[in-house]
Amino acid sequence: MSGICGIFGPPDPSNRQSVEAMNLEQFLRGPDEGDISQVKHDMYHLTLGHRRMSVLDLQGGKQPLMDFETGSFIVFDGEIYNYRELRDILEAAGCIFYTKSDTEVLLKGYFKWGLEILLRRVDGMYAFAIWDEMQHRLLLARDPVGQKPLYYTGDPNGKFAFASSIAALKYIPWVDTSPDMDGLSLFLSLRTIPAPYTAYKHVKRLEPGACLIVDSESQKHRTFWTPFKEPTLVRKTCTTESIVEEYWDKLDQSVRDCLIADVPVSLMLSSGLDSSAIAISLARQGFLEDIEAYTVVFQGMGRNEGYGSRIIAKKLGLKHKVLPFKNINIAGEMAAMMSSFDEPFGDAGLLPSRMMYREIAKHTTAAIGGDGCDELFGGYSTFTAIPFLRMMNLFPGGIHRLVKRFARIIPDSMIKGVSRKTQAERFLNGVGFGPPEAFMRWLSVYTPDQVGNILLDGNPDVLEKHISSEMRGFRPSDLTDLMSRMVMRYFLPGVLERVDRASMSSSFEVRTPFLQRRMVQFGLALPSSVKSKNFQTKWINRQALSGHLPESILKSRPGGFQPPVSAWMSGPSGAVLEKMLRDSAIGDLVHSRRVLGLLADHRAKVADHSQKLWLILVAASFFANETGNTRILQKLMEKRNNHSTEKKMNPEWGLSMVE
Repeated sequence: MSGICGIFGPPDPSNRQSVEAMNLEQFLRGPDEGDISQVKHDMYHLTLGHRRMSVLDLQGGKQPLMDFETGSFIVFDGEIYNYRELRDILEAAGCIFYTKSDTEVLLKGYFKWGLEILLRRVDGMYAFAIWDEMQHRLLLARDPVGQKPLYYTGDPNGKFAFASSIAALKYIPWVDTSPDMDGLSLFLSLRTIPAPYTAYKHVKRLEPGACLIVDSESQKHRTFWTPFKEPTLVRKTCTTESIVEEYWDKLDQSVRDCLIADVPVSLMLSSGLDSSAIAISLARQGFLEDIEAYTVVFQGMGRNEGYGSRIIAKKLGLKHKVLPFKNINIAGEMAAMMSSFDEPFGDAGLLPSRMMYREIAKHTTAAIGGDGCDELFGGYSTFTAIPFLRMMNLFPGGIHRLVKRFARIIPDSMIKGVSRKTQAERFLNGVGFGPPEAFMRWLSVYTPDQVGNILLDGNPDVLEKHISSEMRGFRPSDLTDLMSRMVMRYFLPGVLERVDRASMSSSFEVRTPFLQRRMVQFGLALPSSVKSKNFQTKWINRQALSGHLPESILKSRPGGFQPPVSAWMSGPSGAVLEKMLRDSAIGDLVHSRRVLGLLADHRAKVADHSQKLWLILVAASFFANETGNTRILQKLMEKRNNHSTEKKMNPEWGLSMVE
């Protein structure tokens, strides 16, 4: 893993100092070594920076890496799993290599095949920048599903900069950090800010599966992959046996690829199906002698993963360590997490993930995880809700309104840390809408109209416009296929951002076999009937694992680390948010009285608004953080006079008003 950065544009002697600061900011992404390279021409200069965490070619993988034949450079963050295969092809074509790294394969592959063919051939997680000295242009690219981050910005004077983090870009004096209310509106809906948006109007996030070509005169953006352009392959056979056989063939190859490293690679084992499948694959291929598995156990955060993981490890003969977390300083951990944000990030699972990776990193540098399996194989409860949507949409609107009123008064209970009532209301938010609008609302914490009511200068239309523009022309085979691809595009990047943020905070690499190209193509091509069946999620995965695991594991529901956000917002976290609202610390960001109304209802157990309140707390903490965001607060305060009169409250909200 690495941290990459660079500045391109008219000659400026301060660029090297800025890149040195950017490298230092990204130290945890690459604690082993760092360097800077410069390319100088009369009209423009390029300064590249790189921080490296050594996992492959420990001696020869130093970056920025120069191509001796062309004088070009590359900085690269990630791993290319099929680099050995590509290197063999390039060597057969006459290319000469001076290192054993996957970085050099990218650079040689670009000059041999061109960018388009290179991106079709590589399989891995990556964000990279290539300086083409022959054509005097800079090329940026990001992997298809968004495992590695990449941000960029520019100014009207022809300056351009990029980095692995927004925090690094803030060290450049000319970077404009005016807030982007479209990005914040999307954050309140999706918990994260989807590409190309960020929290800043003039800083962009390169989309997964996209590349950017920059020269002294223009920027050209291209998309080389999205789940909406991945064709649905026609399968020759659809028997359960043939699908299970193909599942293991592809997963085994992907797991083998994830083991390629010059440092030991471990396994993160939970009591769930995803990491269990990886453990079985390791056992099938005889890798257990070389692998150690780790399970982190938290008190008070979801189910105890220790019991189930011990059963799995014992059955497979896996070397296994359970690492318990005791006496957790939640306040301290939360403060550290919030202060690390370079933009709002609303997945509360980041907190236990940071602690988990920090603990495992004491024992190993890299590990394999099961991320991506739920998105590919129908692992979320929303997949089982699709038949109910079809049924509800057969009834007239009057019945919909009646059911929604009834849902507001039913007793509540918690399932895996999530309110049953909240789940029901989220489902009903989509009733009366056709897909993909219904699915968009299922994925959202705040619906578009709620965003407009809670966020000053919020844009209630931005989510629908963003999704419709990306899905234009897409024709799904059925509703489950549509849901799979929407989750891949609009939910999975948030999961991967959590993994990247949490793991990089401890200089720890996470590898994900389920997100290799062969597995993504396989998962998207599966018939919907084997993803969700008889209201059971990940049906085909359970069939594949049958006979390898005890029934108690196969029949278990997804667990994971679920922080008690509802209790937090009723207690100390809610008190922090209330103080910020009453002190007008964020009065230029949200309608304070309406948020206080949500908080009052939550405390009185009228409704569970914990997810909504958590997102407001995250955004409020971010914008109130004086260490890195003073300029943003000043710009928000300039807008205050434009909002002396609040918009009328939507009567459908039914919020308690607190003066």
